[in-house]
Amino acid sequence: MRAIGQLRFSTVCLPLVLLTASQPAAAQSMAAAKQSCTGNPDIAWNVQVKNCTILINANNANTLALDYYKRGIAYFNLGEFDKSIADNDAALRINSKYEDALVNRGASYARKGNIDRALQDYDQAIRLDARDPIVFYNRAEIYLSRGQYDLAIQDFNQSLKLNPNNAFALNNRGVAFRSKGDYERAIQDFDLAIKLDDKYHAAYNNRCWSRALASYFQQALEDCDMALKLKPNDAAAYDGRGFTLLKLGQAERAISEYNSALQINPKMASALYGRGIAKLRKGDRTAAYADIGAARAINSGIASEFARYGVTETEPKKPAEAQQKRPPAKRNP
Repeated sequence: MRAIGQLRFSTVCLPLVLLTASQPAAAQSMAAAKQSCTGNPDIAWNVQVKNCTILINANNANTLALDYYKRGIAYFNLGEFDKSIADNDAALRINSKYEDALVNRGASYARKGNIDRALQDYDQAIRLDARDPIVFYNRAEIYLSRGQYDLAIQDFNQSLKLNPNNAFALNNRGVAFRSKGDYERAIQDFDLAIKLDDKYHAAYNNRCWSRALASYFQQALEDCDMALKLKPNDAAAYDGRGFTLLKLGQAERAISEYNSALQINPKMASALYGRGIAKLRKGDRTAAYADIGAARAINSGIASEFARYGVTETEPKKPAEAQQKRPPAKRNP
């Protein structure tokens, strides 16, 4: 499952402090702590926890909220989300309008799966500052995970209006369009994401799926090949290639790709279901329904999902390879 919640890092830069022998030891320790509690990934997160704690214990009223906020960032990146929430709570008790702390607390709640609580924080953060692209992006991610695609697209639009160069937002807006069945619009977003970052393997994989759904099969296979070149052991890319071959009517090759996906991730419902359908097409009903049953046990809605893609358990009387569509001329973004 994709992790939900993009973190806001600290934008505060501290001036370099030179330690000299004339400084008292306590002053040197405090100066060193300030240099090592940045809230940015320039220093190991566990080191930042230690040094931010020194600053918090010093209880400087002028910087205390910021010190808690920075330590909260470090805890988040260490996967200690409860501690991150506690530190952002502390920052917000000092400054109830600390928008950055709300965004980061929301991200921690999202990572814990407390989506309603995360939404509350994002909503409040937007009321405080509607010019922050990260909070719109994070809220869009929640809407996307809930299947509220129109709301997700609306927030991705706002995030991209504020920051047009966010390849993640373009990619994920593309996922929302694809989920609505607007494959051409999805492909446009994946094109833009790849233009911003030509090593973005998830965008290639997502474009592979969208092109397969739009019947641009050769281009879809090229995208999945690129995704695998960038990330050789990516089960999702093998899954996408298997799906493309399934849509093409090439059941034997599809099974091979699904086998590769399942070697990496044996619990991938889409690969199990797709392999089951491919086996049905080959007439191996016993093995097919074993895969389909395993897929349904993992994801009860997998059959409905594939049905939306035009793939069902009904065995065609005369299997035929799907027709390849020619891609439309490229448009200027």
